Amino acid sequence: MGRPFLIVIQSLIQVEGFGYERGEVLNNSIKSNKFEKTQKLTTMFSQFLNNSFESTKTFSQFFDPTVIAALIAAIVALCSVLLNFRSLRLQRLESERKEIYKKLNNFYGPMRLNLKNSENLYEIFRCSLERRLKLGKDKFRTLPYIFNEGKFTKTEAALLAQIVEIGENMERLIINNAGLIDDDNLHEEMIKLSTHIRILRYAYKGEYETGIRNQKLFDKKTFPIEITQRIDAVFEVLKRRLDKLNKSKYYKKLEKKKEENEVNNFPCPELHDELHPEDSQHHQSSEE
Repeated sequence: MGRPFLIVIQSLIQVEGFGYERGEVLNNSIKSNKFEKTQKLTTMFSQFLNNSFESTKTFSQFFDPTVIAALIAAIVALCSVLLNFRSLRLQRLESERKEIYKKLNNFYGPMRLNLKNSENLYEIFRCSLERRLKLGKDKFRTLPYIFNEGKFTKTEAALLAQIVEIGENMERLIINNAGLIDDDNLHEEMIKLSTHIRILRYAYKGEYETGIRNQKLFDKKTFPIEITQRIDAVFEVLKRRLDKLNKSKYYKKLEKKKEENEVNNFPCPELHDELHPEDSQHHQSSEE
């Protein structure tokens, strides 16, 4: 595009008498300042036209239908990726939310409740025996007292029976939901708790021989006193994470959409009667 315009300019210069004829110099004035200026002007204009041609070429290529179709496809693909990312993120968060509910409802919640009940009952049981036996605070131990053939009052025996019953509930929770315990250290603590519960139950039922020998045999199988704090800590972590998920903007939109769907799909008896008045009249006539 720039070359034809260059030819035109050169022809104009020839008409004005600047010394060009068929590409050759006609006289000795080619070295004059006027010729040099004309040559510079021609070169500059030629470069300008060449640049304009390249810009026009790039502009036309940019608006080529193939290029436009490719851009539209790229934009659609990007939107699809963003939507899929949002959907996958929502699915991941929903899956995490369900997993936390499962842990809280099936294990940590019931285990925490049983531990609290057992501790409260054991506190009454221990205080009763310490007062009756005139022992110092926290000096009473259940298993050694049973192996030494210690006697319980009716109230103390009832309290111990309830503690054993709660222990059975905790043992079932541990066995049935051991897979929900992620912490290896907590898993070991649960094994110790389960072992203690089983030993206490069999000792309470009189399944073991009494005497100092068996007392020493089970001397280290005591209740893991830190287990309640460990369960409380995990329970609070799960609750905080669940609260954060429930307050997320994703779930607010999801819950709002669910509520709208429930309202739209909920049958209203009054509207039903208004839409079908003949049914109500038929029902009244049949009653008459």
